[in-house]
Amino acid sequence: MKLDLATKRFDKLGTSWTAPDRTRDARWLASGLSIDAIMDMDIEELQNRCAECYRTNTIAHAAVEGRVAQEVGTGIKPQARVRELPGRITADQALRINESLETQVEKWSLAGVDTERKMNLYAIERLIDRQLGIFGESFVLFSQVPSESDINLAIEVIAPERVQTPPGKISDRNVRQGIQYSPSGAILGYYIRTTHPGETGVHFEYRWEFYERYDAQGQCRVLHIKDSSFPQQSRGIPWLAAALDKLKDLDDYWEAELVAKQVEACFGLIFTQGPDGEDPMSVASGNASQIVDRKQLEDLEPGLIHYAANGETVTTVDPQRPGATFGPFVEKTLRSIAATLNFPYEILAKDYFRTTFSSGQLAMLDGRHGFKMRRQVIIDDFLFPLWKRLVNDIVFNTEADGSIDLMDYTVDPDPYLKHSWVAPGWGFINPRDEVRALTEGLEADITTLSDIYAEKGQDVETQLRRRLEEKMMLMKQSVALRAEQKRLEEAAGLPPSETEETSADDDESSQSAEDRQEETAQ
Repeated sequence: MKLDLATKRFDKLGTSWTAPDRTRDARWLASGLSIDAIMDMDIEELQNRCAECYRTNTIAHAAVEGRVAQEVGTGIKPQARVRELPGRITADQALRINESLETQVEKWSLAGVDTERKMNLYAIERLIDRQLGIFGESFVLFSQVPSESDINLAIEVIAPERVQTPPGKISDRNVRQGIQYSPSGAILGYYIRTTHPGETGVHFEYRWEFYERYDAQGQCRVLHIKDSSFPQQSRGIPWLAAALDKLKDLDDYWEAELVAKQVEACFGLIFTQGPDGEDPMSVASGNASQIVDRKQLEDLEPGLIHYAANGETVTTVDPQRPGATFGPFVEKTLRSIAATLNFPYEILAKDYFRTTFSSGQLAMLDGRHGFKMRRQVIIDDFLFPLWKRLVNDIVFNTEADGSIDLMDYTVDPDPYLKHSWVAPGWGFINPRDEVRALTEGLEADITTLSDIYAEKGQDVETQLRRRLEEKMMLMKQSVALRAEQKRLEEAAGLPPSETEETSADDDESSQSAEDRQEETAQ
């Protein structure tokens, strides 16, 4: 009985994400249903509304694209982290394995990682993040498709609308929202439509296929990427869901102001009295060029000059739209949307006009917490399982260019799977002050080079190795330059340069100091 009452209230008021009328706040009643029960009835409509909002609403589109730019950007790049393991992996072997794995993955990415071999890995990452921003979830299907690289693994990003419960499984208690569960609650697989439910024409096909979560070898076949907000939540809740009302309200208000300006442009003058006291309607009837619904209209056009006759009284229409409250209302609404999405207002509105350095820093620090949190969902639910499959394919196809023993990997693959994902970093706002702060932080032991490089989207080991290589190159160039300078001076019959003499004096001074130390010791 309680469930029937809750359902009745739910049907009357709509869902938690839709507004039934303009007095929704005064008539608010909670449905009392579980999150899955709500999503059972509302997931299709909610997905359609969020997708439409992304396509047509400027602020929603800016929020999703801004999120993708900050969380993925040019790509979250893999770094192999195989370490020396006494008795199994030497230091040189670990270095060769890391280089081989990264080279093979890069080659696979450049050859195209989707089923059509058109998109690289980083384009797939952006697509997944965009799906998370619109639908709150993303589905990835792994398959094998021939590739120009040694890795045939292909990634297909599935539209969330395609994951549905087939008509024949609606009464199955272990199937919910397209997900097949075991009696104990474990996820067994997913029912995926062969075509999008909104597809029409010759491409439409009313058929489902079931894909198990893991294949026969225990490898992931389907990944469901989402960040749950409630316990026992089967499907993702769209990121834009809580802000839908505000987004549509802002759209409506903006359109109303635009219509008001159009009306103002069309009706610039009102004649309240014709010449010699004639009725204005009679005057309009004589001058009318068209009749609409029995209402006579005078021709008006931009730049038109009307010469009033004697006795005519003319009133100018001046709605003064938008009013002084338009700008503050839009800003407050945008700030409300930004707070709802946990997204910096400055980035959402691209408004830095009144932003000071301190307030901008605080906004970016707060925003980065949200960016990192949402990025970690992609790393945990997609990139980590992906790396395991990639390494497995590389080892069994190429044995990492002969640097990994196949039997040793089969017995214990974990040492060969160690890796990390490095995301693009954020640039300096005030380079001088920020570099000074980082330097002081290193000296005070309150930060590390790993943290600093990670904030810049760089890997500490790679950067230190590159710095060492650069310093060695500079040293070799310096030695070669001094040798060439000495050769040219000798060929020209010139005395040794000041640098060479100074170096010789330093050597003599050093030798004299050593002699004195020996004498003192004796």
